[in-house]
Amino acid sequence: MKRRLIIFAVAALVAANVYAQPVPDTEFKPSIEKPAYSQEAGPVVMIDEAHHNWHTATGRYLPFADLLRRDGYVVQASKSPFSIDALKQGNILVIANALNKCNDNYWVPPYPSAFTDEEIKAVHDWVQGGGSLLLIADHLPWPAAADKLASAFGVHYSPGHALDEKTQAEPIIFKRSDGTLAEHRITDGRSANERVDSVATFTGSAFRVEKGGEPLLIFGPGVVSFTLRTSGCSTPTRLGFRSPAGSKGQCCVLVKGAWLSLVRRRCSRPKWTAPTVFHLE
Repeated sequence: MKRRLIIFAVAALVAANVYAQPVPDTEFKPSIEKPAYSQEAGPVVMIDEAHHNWHTATGRYLPFADLLRRDGYVVQASKSPFSIDALKQGNILVIANALNKCNDNYWVPPYPSAFTDEEIKAVHDWVQGGGSLLLIADHLPWPAAADKLASAFGVHYSPGHALDEKTQAEPIIFKRSDGTLAEHRITDGRSANERVDSVATFTGSAFRVEKGGEPLLIFGPGVVSFTLRTSGCSTPTRLGFRSPAGSKGQCCVLVKGAWLSLVRRRCSRPKWTAPTVFHLE
C-alpha cells in the first residue's frame, strides 16, 4: 500500500466577540460515489487525542471521522504519546491542532512544541518506513506548536495569518484557469466528478517547503504572513507534495483545516464547510 505524509497549514480566525465556538454538524452526510474500500476493510486511521488537540474524532472532527468510516477506513483514537510501538497500531496518523500543555486554554506566547524530541523521532522514522501522517495546524498558536515536527519533514511554518497585504479580504480563490491551482492527481481525482477546478481559503497560515516540493495552491506576491511582531513578512505559502529523502512515503502540505470539517457557526449568517475526501492508498 502506498503511503503518504500530509501536513495541513491552516488558519480560520476565531474571534470570540463575533463567532461562537464551531459546532460539528452531524446531520449532513456528503455522498461518496465510490468508496475507496469496503466497510471497515481499509487502513487504520489513528486520530491524535494525546496532545491537547482542538480537533478530535468525537469532537470537532466527528464529521471527518464519520466520512472516513463511510469511505471504508477504520478510525481509532490515539491517546498515548507517540512511539514506534504505538504507531505500529495504525497506517495513518492524523494530528489536528495539537498544543503544549502550557498553552492549553492559554494562547499567550511562548508556544513550545506540542511534541517531545522522542515523539518527533518516532513519527519521522515511522513515516520513513511507510507510515502516513496528516498534520493539521490552524492559525496561531498551532503552527508554532507543530513547527518542530513539521521541520523534521522539511516544512517550516510562519506563526501568523496569510492575507492579501492590500485588501486583507477573504476568501482567496485558487483556480486552474489562472494557474494558482495546479494539476495533480489530488486535484484531478479518480474521475471527472472528483476533479477540483477551484479552491477557496479563509486566512491560511504561511509556510515554506524545502527543495523537492510540488506546489498545488500557489499564492501571489501580494500575500504576506501577518504575525504578532510584524505585518509584512513575505513568507511563501504553498500547498504541495514533497518526498523526504529516503522516505517510502510522501509529504503533502495543505492550507485550510476546515476542508476536513463540517461545522455550523453562529454569526451574522450561517457558514457551512463541507469535508473533502482524500483517498490515502
